[in-house]
Amino acid sequence: MNDLVAFLRQRFDEEERIARDADGISRDAWMALYGDLITSRSLDDQRRVFGIFIGTFTSGRTLDDIAAKRRILELHRAVPYRQYDPPVHICLECSSRHDDHYHVTDAPCETVRLLAMPYASHHEHRKEEWMP
Repeated sequence: MNDLVAFLRQRFDEEERIARDADGISRDAWMALYGDLITSRSLDDQRRVFGIFIGTFTSGRTLDDIAAKRRILELHRAVPYRQYDPPVHICLECSSRHDDHYHVTDAPCETVRLLAMPYASHHEHRKEEWMP
């Protein structure tokens, strides 16, 4: 479990670093690189769509996305559940109490595993363990 959380935090840190570095690029420099992909009517549709796609993922949007993922990861943190010997880790957010019994969700929960899906091609991703 902690390995998956550490893996995700490393990916988030990498993406945040790249987004912050890109944030320092001026709009003029950015437009010099990609402006023709967005504004040119003479380019084929595929290249224009690619340019619009690149323009959509600004550093601000990427940083907001990473912040949201970090909050989701914190909400779905693992806590020890001592009803078992040895204790197991459960997701506090996904586990719930109904009357006199508990519904316990093992950690990492499906939500945390879903956060890892975009990184499935990364060489450190453990597909057999981490896929939902």
